[in-house]
Amino acid sequence: MIGSITIVSADRNVLRFGQRLGANSLRETPRRGLNNAIGQVIRKCKLENSTVLVIHADLPLLTGKEVNTLLREARGCPIAIVPSEDETGTNAMVLNPARVIRPAFGKGSYKRHISIFQREKLQFKVQRIQGFAFDIDEPKDLLELMRHKGRNNTARFLRAMRERDLQKVLSYTPASTGLRMT
Repeated sequence: MIGSITIVSADRNVLRFGQRLGANSLRETPRRGLNNAIGQVIRKCKLENSTVLVIHADLPLLTGKEVNTLLREARGCPIAIVPSEDETGTNAMVLNPARVIRPAFGKGSYKRHISIFQREKLQFKVQRIQGFAFDIDEPKDLLELMRHKGRNNTARFLRAMRERDLQKVLSYTPASTGLRMT
């Protein structure tokens, strides 16, 4: 059972939106990044001895049933980790207690996490759950999602766009738009 949801962001609009949905909000510190944000939540919410579930927001096929499966399977183990489909990234992790390790999310995080667990001789479970596997990391992932038969809002929106229009949107590069990708 999930006791609370906390959203960490530097964007006040995101925090307000989360609050309207019933989530706790925490303004991200100037020292940004996912790993720092997770640490910030654990410290500020005094969750050091609690179980913490980290789920990325770019998992459009994830269902509530699959989240419950992960939580059920993680019981009794300090760490449960769910890799991305290509096993380069970590798409979810259950930490019990939250302070058992310092997360190391980012490029190549799945193998990095496994190395940390093994080096620290920590017990862990690897969970491969379908809805956690597919993530949106690159423009081609949006095209794949558009073709997916899933019935979620993101897939429906993408299917409503004509593929040609989506290709046009995806062909923009940061250099051509003046946007900076981080």
